[in-house]
Amino acid sequence: MDIPIKPSEAAALADLVFQELEKRPLTDQTRAHIAARLGGLALSAIRPHTGSLARDPVHSAAYYLVADVVPDGVTIPVLLRLALASSHSGEIFRNAALIGRMRPGGGREVIVDAIPFSSTDHENIRLFAERIDTLLQPRAQGAQPALVVAADSQEAALPPVFDAYRTILKRMGWSAAAIAYSGAPRQGSSADLWHAAVWAAIRAGWRESYRIEAHHIRVAGHGITEDVEETIRHAAAYSKFRLDASHLIDYRADHRTTQGWSEPDIERLYEENLAADLRAWIESEFSRPFEIGAVTQRFAPHEVRRFAVKFGRALLCIEQLYDAIAKARSRQPGGTSRFDCEPSFASSETITRAKELTFCLYWLKERGRPAQSIVANLAFLSGRAYPETTEEQLEYIRGHAWDEIAERTGVLYPGKPLDELAHRVTELAATARYFGAALTVQASSGTQPAVLQAIGRATGGRVNVAVPEITANGGDARAATRR
Repeated sequence: MDIPIKPSEAAALADLVFQELEKRPLTDQTRAHIAARLGGLALSAIRPHTGSLARDPVHSAAYYLVADVVPDGVTIPVLLRLALASSHSGEIFRNAALIGRMRPGGGREVIVDAIPFSSTDHENIRLFAERIDTLLQPRAQGAQPALVVAADSQEAALPPVFDAYRTILKRMGWSAAAIAYSGAPRQGSSADLWHAAVWAAIRAGWRESYRIEAHHIRVAGHGITEDVEETIRHAAAYSKFRLDASHLIDYRADHRTTQGWSEPDIERLYEENLAADLRAWIESEFSRPFEIGAVTQRFAPHEVRRFAVKFGRALLCIEQLYDAIAKARSRQPGGTSRFDCEPSFASSETITRAKELTFCLYWLKERGRPAQSIVANLAFLSGRAYPETTEEQLEYIRGHAWDEIAERTGVLYPGKPLDELAHRVTELAATARYFGAALTVQASSGTQPAVLQAIGRATGGRVNVAVPEITANGGDARAATRR
């Protein structure tokens, strides 16, 4: 590997690191102090990312540091190993190139090696995250709220995303970091995104926890196919999975659609589609009341049958997906079956009601596949601003099974569609919290700041917001931070 690093600059950088860490533990404070002193080194071709600085797990007198080497305006990302000569060469990375064995200022002898470390150096990225600094790996975060940024594997796009997350952390005091891959993972694209996101987190020194989400686990009317199973295998290293089985919803059980059937017909579907032991479990479990805040939800027998017919097939499919993901993750290197599960009903024909959310979340939790978040249908249309006047609302819902929105607005919130939306979101968020989950809002390109602000107030900030795909320079991520 031909890396144009001046040995003198590498020696000066190594000497600075050892000066700072000779009598101090390696912390974010010492990393920041090293960054503040870099200006005194007058480095011309090395741009260190001091947040990445980590100690060798075997040799206490050796450290790893990500840096960009910039000869003639061309950026070459590398991982530097800075070690005292008394520390034997590391065996973790097999493709290290010796930069020099030097005595800066005539003092201690140091050895500097360089390892390829671009976003496409998958093995080196994984080794760093798994063996050097495990805090830089993505992990399950439960119901912790997040600003979810959809991205592809562009190397230039992801570092600015973590800059935006750092701004949120400083401003609000919590980590909102989550990267999502929304495309179908084919020809390594899913793995590319995972490695690119971890690479960006390592460069940023992002140890405050983050997750990488798979938003492409979708099941159509024919159920779980080999393609779906392949998708899960591709994304097994991800830490959160959005499971969309909306196409398996049976709208014959919903009077809000033109397909709504009568009670005798629903009774027949209930007995035909669900096994006797499952029906017995459903009737027993949903006979109890649910005390959610100041609201008591009770399910009448006919409601239970309708919800079971409407959602039963989709929920059983989500159970199968959950188990398949747990199995795939357990086979990963150092794998664990733990992950965050996010059922999605965003593409359903009807808006999500609080009792429907209760039915679905309780079903999954009691059957051993709890959801940490859930995507409800809030009546958002991609590319269209949510209506803020009654006239806009009537035109907006035309052609959809959303008449109840206009009815509720007219009776309870005359002329204030956003107030009606906020009330629905408040109910849904409270229901999700009751089951230890967070509400996820899919913020399409037409979701304006007024809507996001209303949602933020209605949920008390305990919400996941998924923003549109970022551009190559990360501009959308910074815009999302401001919003």
